[in-house]
Amino acid sequence: MAYDLKQVDELADGDVEFKETLVKAFVEEIPQDLQALEEAVNAKDHTLTYQMAHKMKPNFMMFGRSDLMELSLSIEKMGKAKQSFDTITESFKELRVQTRVMIKAMVADFGL
Repeated sequence: MAYDLKQVDELADGDVEFKETLVKAFVEEIPQDLQALEEAVNAKDHTLTYQMAHKMKPNFMMFGRSDLMELSLSIEKMGKAKQSFDTITESFKELRVQTRVMIKAMVADFGL
């Protein structure tokens, strides 16, 4: 499952245009956040890693990806605890791969 629109459908309450706006916002904003997180990880910046991972979490939950929310939470906690960037980097790589799959599916499904 690339994503689940159950929560988005509840928020939109039948408003198709609003639903599409939420999807479009995700597709446009998450790659930027992912890039910022990658830069933070590459720079070995614990604070920015923590902040960017924290920022991304609710977006994954809104689109039914609790697994990616948990992965973001893990990265957030590792950044806050100033853990090794070897572990953070591995978690980030998985988050990046899965997020790209999710975005690709949304773009295809919504014709973005």
